[in-house]
Amino acid sequence: MNSLKLDPQALRAVTPAALSAYARSSGWKPQGPIGDFSHLFAADAFPEILVPNTNALDDYASVVSSLIDVFSDKQNRNQYEVYRDLVDADNDVIRVRATGDAEDGSIPIDAGVELVVNAKNMLLAAACAEVSPNQPVYRAGANKEANAFMERVRLGQTEHGSFVVTMLTGIAPPIQSDLFEDTVPIERRITTKLVSSLQAVREFMSNVSVGTPDPVAGALSNGVSANLCEAMAHLVDIGDRVSVGVSWARTRPTLVDQRPLLQFSNADSEILHAGARLLRENTPYFGVEIRGYVYRLQSEKDNPEGTVSLRGLFDGNLRTITADLDGANYQIAVDTHGDRQEIIARGDLKRYGERWKLTNARIEAAHEDD
Repeated sequence: MNSLKLDPQALRAVTPAALSAYARSSGWKPQGPIGDFSHLFAADAFPEILVPNTNALDDYASVVSSLIDVFSDKQNRNQYEVYRDLVDADNDVIRVRATGDAEDGSIPIDAGVELVVNAKNMLLAAACAEVSPNQPVYRAGANKEANAFMERVRLGQTEHGSFVVTMLTGIAPPIQSDLFEDTVPIERRITTKLVSSLQAVREFMSNVSVGTPDPVAGALSNGVSANLCEAMAHLVDIGDRVSVGVSWARTRPTLVDQRPLLQFSNADSEILHAGARLLRENTPYFGVEIRGYVYRLQSEKDNPEGTVSLRGLFDGNLRTITADLDGANYQIAVDTHGDRQEIIARGDLKRYGERWKLTNARIEAAHEDD
């Protein structure tokens, strides 16, 4: 069998941990170190192999190529398929597949961009649900731990079959120790949360369809949020069908369904949009800070209190927001209104249809050093 023809740099993308995990999952068992840089693996009816424990070897690329030869020969698999499995072996792989009406599996370029954006938003919603459970709406930009995770997610190569967005989350192998208990890394916890949250979305839609009383409570406790419903609604609006599948990293085997696949279609769009609106419009954002200016004042004669309309940025969007203010805060609004001086408003923000209102509001003039 001819060796796979790949650039040495591409072969070096396969990590030693991936080689070891692939060998173990394919039936080989480690026998012990051989020298300083390799471990011997053996299996019934398979040849013994040497798996490097470092990629600093000068001939590392050729060693990887030789191992791909062995794996593909003994498993009767295409060498390129084995290579792709090895490259992904230390990642949880999330595949979002959109099926349209084009025979070649392509979709319009704007739809492709939307697919990538909303696949990202879907995963970010799951990350927020894992880090801060049971919230109907997430200010995703304010969730530092979830955003730090997303910065580590990589966009994988496209795949044949409809149009597939692939996201890779690196998973460290477990550390065996008698002194300490190895904990599940947050990357695996978030991938698992994505699967359970999407399962909860399907159950939520089913409960809505049959008229089950109060389907929201159970959905919230299982990771469903307005953010997730919005992302899934936009995804199903792109193609006829959308499926989300997960392949778990071989470096950290899991006992759950090895390749979970969740499917959604255009028929789910209305319920997903409605669920997102319900959750978003009935949930206040607590403790927000908005920068903007006062553009309208309203108060009764001889009453020191009043209502103001503000224009300010919230979650990256310019909003018109009303607020009822006590005497001291209303006076600040009056003082800053004339020359449109920048203010900082703090309080709890809630949406009412197309309107936004800030309660428990406090404002102050912004200074240059702010």
